Formats: sequence, structure tokens, C-alpha cells
Amino acid sequence: MALLSFIILLVTQIYMVFLWREILQKGGKKIKILDAVSIFYLSALGRYIPGKVWQLVGLAYLSEKRGIESEVAITSSILSQSYAVVSGLFISIGVMGRYVSMYYVIPLLIILIVIM
Repeated sequence: MALLSFIILLVTQIYMVFLWREILQKGGKKIKILDAVSIFYLSALGRYIPGKVWQLVGLAYLSEKRGIESEVAITSSILSQSYAVVSGLFISIGVMGRYVSMYYVIPLLIILIVIM
């Protein structure tokens, strides 16, 4: 079970880099995969510095060094995190639907639809 959890975590982390890169490319910014991995994971070290803003500051700084405007980098990062949160909510609601009455799940679905 621990191995399966590790594999799911690894796949999710790799997916987040590709999602962020894809959003950048849809916005017209070309970035090599190795540059995207480097920026994404180096900026992730900012999570361990007190204050929630340092990861985004690092992402903006590292992206600018590679020719991507900081506003574009931050916006694409927020979008990719939003996609991850919404998909996680849908998965959670799907799992909850097996254990909780649909009278509780349906209002959550309506809220998600309104938010998106």
C-alpha cells in the first residue's frame, strides 16, 4: 500500500509540472521540460520558508531568468493549482457519494459548478 501511495504521489507531482508547462504554452510561452522541472521544484523549496508567498516569489524570479514574465508564471501557477483543487474536490465528492447520502453531495456539486 505504501508503494502504491508513493507511485500516486510521484505521478501527481510530475503531472503538476506538465500542467503548469501546458498552461504556459497555451499562453504563448515556450519552455523546455527540464527548465519547467527546475523552476517548479526549486520554487517549491519556498514552501519551507515561513510565509506563504515565497514559493510564488521564487517561481516568478526563476521564470524571469528563463525569459517568462513573472505575471504569466504566477497566473499559470495559480491556474494549475486551481485545477488540482477542483479535480481533488470532484474525486472527494465521488468517494463521499459512496458513504454519504446524496442529499449532502448534490449541494457540494452545485457549489462547485457555480464557482467554476
